[in-house]
Amino acid sequence: MKPRTLSQSGSVFLDCVRFGTAMVVFAGHVGRYFSAKADLDQMDVWLGARGISIHSGDFIAHLLHVAVCVFFVLSGFVIRMILQTRVTTMQDFLIDRASRIYSVTAPALLLTLLLEGVSRAVNPALYLVLAEPFRRSQVPLQLLTNLTFTAQCWGYETNPLSNSPFWSLSFECIYYLLFALLFFGARRGWVRVTIVLVMLLAGPSIVLLFPTWLLGCLLYDVYIGLDAKPYAVALASGLLAVVLGGGFAFRHWIVWLLNVTEAPERTAWLGRVVPAPLQRSFGDSNGVLPWLSRFSLSYYAAAVIVFAVMLWTLLTLDRFLPHVPRAFAATLRWIAEGTFSLYLLHVPLLMLVACVVPAADSHRYLWCCAVVCACIMLSQPFDRLKKAMRRGLHRTFPESAV
Repeated sequence: MKPRTLSQSGSVFLDCVRFGTAMVVFAGHVGRYFSAKADLDQMDVWLGARGISIHSGDFIAHLLHVAVCVFFVLSGFVIRMILQTRVTTMQDFLIDRASRIYSVTAPALLLTLLLEGVSRAVNPALYLVLAEPFRRSQVPLQLLTNLTFTAQCWGYETNPLSNSPFWSLSFECIYYLLFALLFFGARRGWVRVTIVLVMLLAGPSIVLLFPTWLLGCLLYDVYIGLDAKPYAVALASGLLAVVLGGGFAFRHWIVWLLNVTEAPERTAWLGRVVPAPLQRSFGDSNGVLPWLSRFSLSYYAAAVIVFAVMLWTLLTLDRFLPHVPRAFAATLRWIAEGTFSLYLLHVPLLMLVACVVPAADSHRYLWCCAVVCACIMLSQPFDRLKKAMRRGLHRTFPESAV
């Protein structure tokens, strides 16, 4: 396999996927802060008319799960491509990822504190309704664990205040580390020990979803391996037909399997197999073991579909539309650069809008558009910070020092 970067149209497609997925997450949270009960009832009617027997709230929750799964597969794809085409050493990779993550994460944490503080001061009654329940004494631990990406280890979630989208960062950053260790030194004894220790620290929720992220790495390898083949599109079309057709044919069995592995069933199973002393010692305040809190077979099902759809789309674009207008591609790239900041900042910004703008204001949804625009604009100073951090880290840790 000869490593290479994406075609122009493939790059544009991935930009659309990552920003569109962030918009799905954004739209799901807009419903939490702004949708009236009448809106949700209308959505229930719409779903029922199409034979979908699911409550609108559950539907939105499943949609958000699928969106995060798309991010996992896309992340694995991009990291695999970076390691194959750009990064040559473990140090380069760690510097690249640290500057990328912390240039947005650190400002986002500070802005979360500021924005939620303003929301609480302006409208304390509504803030207490919208905010996730936590005590002020928990905030330092929330910040520390999210800065070290240990906030989700063993299912003990410590999101920063009400900014729940932060949860997936702990998963992704641990996956970065695990894959880098596998890529650069899997044959070394100390690396194998380190991988085991990292997995033990992470806990089952994070480790069990690692295959969905690795599927993105496999997607890159399969895409590169097939891209020059004349039968590539036909093969990808066949795979997509099998995945979608199989999912439809076995939909009732799949839905049953997903239902019996959801959170209440996982919690009950853990309660049966884990001794009572461990439950008392390592459970949460209610004695519930959260070790499998994020694990769900729905992530696997969604990851397989995402794999097939993305493979078919990338190969089809390369075959029939390899190039797009440069100005169009540049504009989409500029918008898509706001994906990370939109993902990490939309919740505190939406909460601020909900607390500041009167509920009867008919322009509240225009304020939501302003939130998206603000996040896109913030990506520019974050990008400059990333580049400055990268230069500083390379000066501090020169390659010859390793």
